[in-house]
Amino acid sequence: IHRVLRDYVDAGKEREVSFRWFRDYYTERVSKFFDGEQEFGRADDFLEEILRTPPSIKAEKGGAMCLVDPLRVAEDILAVRSE
Repeated sequence: IHRVLRDYVDAGKEREVSFRWFRDYYTERVSKFFDGEQEFGRADDFLEEILRTPPSIKAEKGGAMCLVDPLRVAEDILAVRSE
């Protein structure tokens, strides 16, 4: 997850909205899925929750509207995990 977030930062403006959305999404759920002792497979439960999250529209600075696609975020996580 941290590598995906870093990749989004490195991508710059192109992935800025996805970065902010995913950073907030992750920090809201980190204690539920990653802190302390967790059952086996909790990271997969996190991915499943992302996959069930509907796309959303976020406003950028300056008023532009951008689509955030959680399926794309999950795809990026899986690609990093497979490396």
